[in-house]
Amino acid sequence: GFGGAGAAAWRRVTKRWKQLDDQRLVNEQAAAAHAVQQRETVEQLGRRMASMEALLEDARSVLPDLDGAIMAHRLLAEDTVDAEALWRTLDRLVMGLPS
Repeated sequence: GFGGAGAAAWRRVTKRWKQLDDQRLVNEQAAAAHAVQQRETVEQLGRRMASMEALLEDARSVLPDLDGAIMAHRLLAEDTVDAEALWRTLDRLVMGLPS
């Protein structure tokens, strides 16, 4: 009768609710794992960038032409160009060129 139908409906609702709760838990765990993976990837990228920057600084100290070219690029890439600093940098670059 009516009581049996109500009990069956209640079981279906309860079962569906449990399935949704289980899926929510799986989604939360997946999101947490993804966040950990992203953090590790960003940390690894940061370490690699620091290593590359150190290598570039070493190269700049040994190769003055490279240092001057990088400095000129940085000056030109700024929003406001410091003409005097750019001129000094370009002058150093040209003076270092072989005749």
